[in-house]
Amino acid sequence: MSEHSDHPDTLLPPAADSLGQGSNWLVAVINTPRVGERAVKELEKAGFASRDILLLSGPETIRRMQATEDQRGPLGWAFKAVARIVTDASYYQDIYLREAEEGHAIINVHTEDPTDIERGRDILERLGARHVKHFGPWTVTDLSEPASPAL
Repeated sequence: MSEHSDHPDTLLPPAADSLGQGSNWLVAVINTPRVGERAVKELEKAGFASRDILLLSGPETIRRMQATEDQRGPLGWAFKAVARIVTDASYYQDIYLREAEEGHAIINVHTEDPTDIERGRDILERLGARHVKHFGPWTVTDLSEPASPAL
């Protein structure tokens, strides 16, 4: 699987405890690399820049997450502990890690425009993506369609 980004070692999504690492990432799980490649093409066709799209295989996702853990200093561990208490981002990151361990791809799309966030979500969900979230500067928004509508 190829990577579609100029963002070197961009984590999926920027971790809540990594201040200054950036935000505004639309993140989702894609079942297979083939569908992931289709998602990249559909996003590019819809006007998303290839430099803003990062498609990672399960093993590459795990490698990047481990590299981040390995580089974490004492202050980083303190931020991580606090982040686990005050934000859902770590919980979602754990979900993406489990999905990657099962061999699924993770797609990341850098965008802050509300219209682009919705368009990106629609494209990804049409292709069967799940756990679609937007990691903004201060919040994580769950954009996944509910499994079954409320009655």
